Amino acid sequence: MYENGLGVEQSDTLAARWYRKAADQGHASAQNSLGVMYIRARGVAQSDKLAAQWYRKSADQGYRYAQYNLGVMYEEGRGVPASPTEAARLYVEGLKLGDDWAVERDVSDWDRATARAMQEKLKKRDLYDGPIDGQIGPGSRDAMRALLPD
Repeated sequence: MYENGLGVEQSDTLAARWYRKAADQGHASAQNSLGVMYIRARGVAQSDKLAAQWYRKSADQGYRYAQYNLGVMYEEGRGVPASPTEAARLYVEGLKLGDDWAVERDVSDWDRATARAMQEKLKKRDLYDGPIDGQIGPGSRDAMRALLPD
């Protein structure tokens, strides 16, 4: 409510404080939201490292949006060592949990190494039979869609 000013005066500081209270109690959505606050320097000092730590806690609980957020951190090497393989693994987990972000992501936004790692993971699951070229195209997207739950 504080983050968006719904029923109260908008306050990033109070939003971050309440997210932290819930995150410390293990609330996965709050952990992810606190990570977002750290990335965007909203109510807290900007910290890629702390954002990644909170995303990890949330992702470890299976929160699908945190899978994506942490994947981006690994893809970009922000707060964690760059790892295309780990980014792709997290994107696959997010897809399996129903987050279609990777399917809808603009082709130009994919890091080639991460796209290659994603194609390799899809190929190992017998979902993709195209080239491992680091270019996300229709075949890669169809393979990712196959991971989404019905």
